[in-house]
Amino acid sequence: MAELFGVQVPSALNLLIIVFGGAVLLLAGRYIAAYLNAPDSTDDRFEWATNRTARWLGMIFGGVIATAGIAVVQGVDIIAMGTQFVGGHPFIVSNLAGIGLGAGVLSGNIQLTVDQYVGLAMMLVAGVFLLSEVYGDAA
Repeated sequence: MAELFGVQVPSALNLLIIVFGGAVLLLAGRYIAAYLNAPDSTDDRFEWATNRTARWLGMIFGGVIATAGIAVVQGVDIIAMGTQFVGGHPFIVSNLAGIGLGAGVLSGNIQLTVDQYVGLAMMLVAGVFLLSEVYGDAA
């Protein structure tokens, strides 16, 4: 069960109906406001209000698309910085990965035998140093 502004919504379909219904009501309200605020010198109030509302929607969709594009660029930049850190500091990363794996095993959060632990730890070290070599060759 989802919650929207403190109100329990019983299903995802009802949530979609509420969200899209709210968007349609907002769009209708914007159109009515544009229609009622059309200048008296306008020949066709319907066309004027339609153009104003279409420009308003274009600005909203343009902002959403620009925001999504910036989010993709920033996400890729974060991934690149992480790769650069691993490639530039292989000993720190492999040691911390081994320590983290060991802590997970000792705390009981990860169930591994000794052989599995050694194998995973060696794979972590090998993966980090492989990434370090790829980073070094790419630079």
